[in-house]
Amino acid sequence: MAVRPPKGAFMATLAPTDQQTAALAGHDPEAPVVMVNLLRFVGQTAAGSVADGMSGAEAYQEYTRRVAGLADAFSGEVVFAGPGQGTVIGPEDERWDYVLIVRYPALKGFFALISDQRYQEVAPWRAAALEDSRLFAFEG
Repeated sequence: MAVRPPKGAFMATLAPTDQQTAALAGHDPEAPVVMVNLLRFVGQTAAGSVADGMSGAEAYQEYTRRVAGLADAFSGEVVFAGPGQGTVIGPEDERWDYVLIVRYPALKGFFALISDQRYQEVAPWRAAALEDSRLFAFEG
């Protein structure tokens, strides 16, 4: 079993900072982009959240079900989605439960998706599901 830092020992990252968003927005909006998501689920979602009492994995499954049609509307294509199997290179105590890789033919499609009101209504499912996350953008 992996050693995990005590609760509160690290800051969960579930959303980009304004500086990170601005840096990404500084790239060519017409260029293709591949978004790599590393996701760590909560054991059980918080009481009162949209996913009250579900496991993090169940809540994320509901998030993906709800957002699937939206990604299609904004030309997002899932390249890979699957559970993590452990660290091969990197800190041995680091664990990611799930990896999601989505390719957009143009960066502007990603920004259109995350700023769309329909996505904003689905986003709380993602937040409820996650203990921590990383999102990397690659030219694609």
